[in-house]
Amino acid sequence: MSILCALVHVLGIACFGVAIFYNTFLIRLSEEEKVFPWRWLYLTIWDIVIQFIYHTVGLLNDIFGSNNIISGSLERPFLQRFRDYLFISLAFPIGTFVTATFWGLVALDPSLVFDVEKEQVSEWINHIEHTGPGVILLLELLIVPKLPPRHLIGICTNVTFCVSYLIWINWIHSLNGTWAYPMLRKWDSAERFAFLGASCLIIIVFYGVGVLLTGLRLVWKPKPRSGADIGLLVV
Repeated sequence: MSILCALVHVLGIACFGVAIFYNTFLIRLSEEEKVFPWRWLYLTIWDIVIQFIYHTVGLLNDIFGSNNIISGSLERPFLQRFRDYLFISLAFPIGTFVTATFWGLVALDPSLVFDVEKEQVSEWINHIEHTGPGVILLLELLIVPKLPPRHLIGICTNVTFCVSYLIWINWIHSLNGTWAYPMLRKWDSAERFAFLGASCLIIIVFYGVGVLLTGLRLVWKPKPRSGADIGLLVV
């Protein structure tokens, strides 16, 4: 099991490391992307960084920590607890949202998410950035055992990220009039507000899905928790 866990994390590091390198050094920037904040306007870029950090922490835990689930959260290695916190609060909800939303919108109308006349998107990097998170996260769920953090901590981190990203893209728009995606340029304020608000709610729903799926213990059988630890998880 430990070898499989490590292989999943090495795969994640390799895929998202390549994506970060490509977006930093190799991609041809459009005219809009040549000014601040460059490609840091896109949620996809934030997501591949989150995924890279998560899998790096996961691999460090595979090497220096433990994948054994034990009773009592304070008895668990710090790397294991930090890995599970990142997975539940950020990596899973943001990654699955990016995969589901991108391909859902592309199926409806590709021009909603990128300018089909100007942008030439390489298929391989497109799949790493938009298919990779969902696929690798599902492998993670099946192979790597984990326990959710306290719900209050996890949901606060999730909501803080969502609100921060909304503030970020609106601030950038106030600076240079640029929106991250073509659909946001086409819509009026009410439509943008509805879409962005619904997106935040969907990410929060994915947070709940992540908690539920890890709780089902699909392929692992951890030792029973103590009563005190169970109480912590429902805060």
